[in-house]
Amino acid sequence: MKKFFVLIISVALLNISLLPSLYAEGRSSETGYWHNWVYDYKRGFKNLFTSPLEIPITVQEYHEQAGPPVLRHLAGFGDGFFQFLTRGVSGAWDLVFAAWVPGAQEGLPPAPEVLF
Repeated sequence: MKKFFVLIISVALLNISLLPSLYAEGRSSETGYWHNWVYDYKRGFKNLFTSPLEIPITVQEYHEQAGPPVLRHLAGFGDGFFQFLTRGVSGAWDLVFAAWVPGAQEGLPPAPEVLF
């Protein structure tokens, strides 16, 4: 498990180190391959690392509604868990397939596209 986290962090640092060079080429204003690649990677990282926040955010949304508190919190936890899975899988998908099919992930991100 420790090797897995080291691998993930290494890949993340390698990808982050490549991003400034892509912007330095002047391609960030185009809607070409590099722009879509950077956009998908950024969205993938944001969705993957913020996906656990879906559970408390959704529980809070259900907490503010009317009804028995226990049922609201259980419903919020269940809905938040499925939103957590949706956002996490969407982020992983963007990270894995951004280099091969950048910009083709339309419709896959959950709503809102990123939390922050």
